[in-house]
Amino acid sequence: MEELQKTLEEVLPDLGQDLLIVVVEHLKDEIGVNSPQDFKYIQESDLPMLKPIQRRRLLDILKKETSDCKTADTTNKAEVQTAHTSSAPTPHTYSAPTQDDSVMKSNVNPTWVEDYEIPWNKLPQRDLMDNLRKGLRPKPSSRREIIRIICSDITSITRKPGKKTLSNISQRIVQAYPNSFWDMIEGTKWMSEHQNKKIRKIYEGLVEAKAVLKNRTPELPAIISSVITHFKDNEASVFQVVETPRADSDLERQLVNTPCLIAVGTSLLMADRFMLSIDGIIINNSITNFRVALAMLFSSYYIFNIQYPSDAEATLEFIQRCMVGINPDRGHKAEKKKNRMHHTPVQSKVLALTNTLADH
Repeated sequence: MEELQKTLEEVLPDLGQDLLIVVVEHLKDEIGVNSPQDFKYIQESDLPMLKPIQRRRLLDILKKETSDCKTADTTNKAEVQTAHTSSAPTPHTYSAPTQDDSVMKSNVNPTWVEDYEIPWNKLPQRDLMDNLRKGLRPKPSSRREIIRIICSDITSITRKPGKKTLSNISQRIVQAYPNSFWDMIEGTKWMSEHQNKKIRKIYEGLVEAKAVLKNRTPELPAIISSVITHFKDNEASVFQVVETPRADSDLERQLVNTPCLIAVGTSLLMADRFMLSIDGIIINNSITNFRVALAMLFSSYYIFNIQYPSDAEATLEFIQRCMVGINPDRGHKAEKKKNRMHHTPVQSKVLALTNTLADH
């Protein structure tokens, strides 16, 4: 619905991005607007989230655009009929649109979710509900049963509830039984429906490194390296390894602009010294502890208000939420992408990894 979104931005430039997305999704999913030809059927009552003047301005423009399209279509038909003068003219009759599911559901109150009650009474009481009341996490099979029953109940109201509506219902489910549905990482709460069992070992190669280093523990660099590999992020945007010390000016030619660590050694796990660079300039070349180096790297993004690079944003968000404990409900430090209208509160693959760790 790019045409509708573009029209909204032109007619109501002061409309916030969040509300813009809500209006577009509501018209598409709830009202059933699928093409510019459907604009003429939109009524003021279909836009309860807008102010009266905003509705009238928008409808006035949408009806004008529909009228222009109809005029152009009529002109084209007339030209075709003139070209085929040998054909007998057939009377043109208007056919009312078929009342498909999307139109039939257009009379559903868009705010129905506010009064919606979770059908707890339809869930298995003896096993599932008893466990929820005790604060126990349901098994995967039980979670699938919850989803099936609640989705069936929702589709009895509307076939296309929309992402915002489903998110609202999901949050209420978690709030009702937080101990059973909140995803926990060392006491930090996470909100997610994503489950992923991909990661099993994040300490590969650690035994050999510990045997060589003896008096040092390479667990933390092993974890960071494994997380980068799991997310398929660009390692060079987080750290680079140099086996032998070189002049800072030589190193700076190959550094990225965003904050980056330089490990001096045969690998990140075997390094005995670290350097920190920002904007391709080394600002500290004598860090001997990886934990301190990582803290300096991460804090640089906040101190200098730098966005996470797109090719390492998952790793940095994992560090932010799982290790540092910064868990905002809204907003990201990731670079904005042209083809991405808006972010979810947390990247799904970051949640998948943390959920897997929580289950083990």
